[in-house]
Amino acid sequence: MVQLLASLASLLLASSVNGLHAPVKYWCGKKYNSSASNFDGYNLGWSDVERDLPRLVESQQIRIVQETLPYLESSSNAALVAYIPQHYFNLAGNMNITVSVPELNASTVIGPQDAGNGVSFPADISNATLGRSIISADVSYASYKLSSETQKYFDTVYFDLYKVTAPSNGSVVTLDAVTQALSVNGSKAFIPVGYYVDAGTVLADYESAKSNFSQYASEGYNVLMYTGPISNQTQMEWTLDLAEEHGLYFQADVTDITNSVDDLVYFIANYSSHPAFLSYYIGNEPDGDEGIGSFEPVQSLRAYKLIKLQDPYHPVTLVTNCQHSAPDYVDHIDFYMVDVYAVGIPTEYNGFVCNTTQGCCGCDNCDAQNPVKSIADRYEAVRSDLGIQYPPTMLVAQTFYDNTSYWSRNPTYEEEFTMAWTSIISGGSGVLGYTWPVSNSPNASLPLSQAISDFANEYLGDKGLSARTTLSGPRTTYGSFNGIYYAIWNTGTIVAVNTNYSNSSLSIDVSPFIKPNVKSLSVKSLGATAKQNMTSVPISGGVLTDQFGYLEVKAYTT
Repeated sequence: MVQLLASLASLLLASSVNGLHAPVKYWCGKKYNSSASNFDGYNLGWSDVERDLPRLVESQQIRIVQETLPYLESSSNAALVAYIPQHYFNLAGNMNITVSVPELNASTVIGPQDAGNGVSFPADISNATLGRSIISADVSYASYKLSSETQKYFDTVYFDLYKVTAPSNGSVVTLDAVTQALSVNGSKAFIPVGYYVDAGTVLADYESAKSNFSQYASEGYNVLMYTGPISNQTQMEWTLDLAEEHGLYFQADVTDITNSVDDLVYFIANYSSHPAFLSYYIGNEPDGDEGIGSFEPVQSLRAYKLIKLQDPYHPVTLVTNCQHSAPDYVDHIDFYMVDVYAVGIPTEYNGFVCNTTQGCCGCDNCDAQNPVKSIADRYEAVRSDLGIQYPPTMLVAQTFYDNTSYWSRNPTYEEEFTMAWTSIISGGSGVLGYTWPVSNSPNASLPLSQAISDFANEYLGDKGLSARTTLSGPRTTYGSFNGIYYAIWNTGTIVAVNTNYSNSSLSIDVSPFIKPNVKSLSVKSLGATAKQNMTSVPISGGVLTDQFGYLEVKAYTT
């Protein structure tokens, strides 16, 4: 997040302080400086040599992951999850594809109806080596597309398996590849909802931090992520102790030490065993710029591998700024984060109209006229580029403005609340609010803080939707109608968001998901977006029809 703001200052300088970097000419591979060359056809600025992963279709690879990351040595039931992009089924003439993992006595047959979705199948890990193992999977299918004779396709896919001994102390944070939710020490699904906070102000001293933590906990948050280095070991220790005391978890920002093996190993050894430790944050928009100090994909991959070697008990993440970055970083994280700061942005900046090949307007390829819809667009781009519904992806929500650069205004309460829900409907696994400057958190913009707090309580509270219906489970259906995005979970719950800045109507066939004798659904408008006071809506011929106010969020249950 800070990278994008900081890059503006770089544009004004002939060189950096140390004279090592030229002014930024590109953002997300698009020129927005008159001296830059034309767009090179890539979304990122890395060269082919520097590129760690192939792009787009080439990056739509078959992925095999363990259903629970990591598995403990004591685990009796284990499974793998296979994700196969649509283009493999196209090559196979829409025939079934067989995945076999001999080493784990596991196999499954996947049909074209499951393209892009995770298919779980049992595996025997009893003889798997403790620690990290590199496992091979055989993938095969018969294709009639190339000639009249049957063509046999065979390939080998490699994946990591983590099987570990339970630690003597601290937390084990597991990631479920099916529900795409975290779990701490085997607890129920844990959906992160919280804020970025500044280590130098919000955590500046014990008493201030204690007061701030108390406020966060009372507002329904469950996770915080500090930015900027903690000044000393004592501060880090009482920060984690206070988090535990208030029922909060911490995502650790290690971006400043990812290139130092000694510092990273020291950090892991001293802090990762704390019960409040949740995850590692290894990259802050490493994808966006050219020449202002971000590391390239190969560097984040090195950091990821080092962390997993030293600490297999906690997941690793980073956040990207560009719409099509996922293929370059998906193998470097356990869950993914996206910045989508679309509220108050212009359509042109610095003399360049923003489009898919040039210009930076604060949010890559975002719709300035409909910032809420931009959330759904970004999630769809991630899934489309990868061809699969993986990895778990969290939203970093815009809870700020900066009228000295791109963002002319704050989001409204309705926008903030609706953007958070749009991310969940689009397949998101959590929401963290980001306020600029970070030192303003948590009191800088109370309406925005209230919106995220209301979202947390509606989603996670004792009477919230997730508590009642486990929205962290797989979505059965996802779609849109008249700008209203909706998701239907396997529990039968429906959540719909009107991304329009005007009233709109919804009409969807829900007959596959409800019993034939159901004639109505209970409905609740969520948060302060409620525009109507209805408690039920009729079902006619299996079709749900309802009216929405602007930016309204509704939940339907049987």
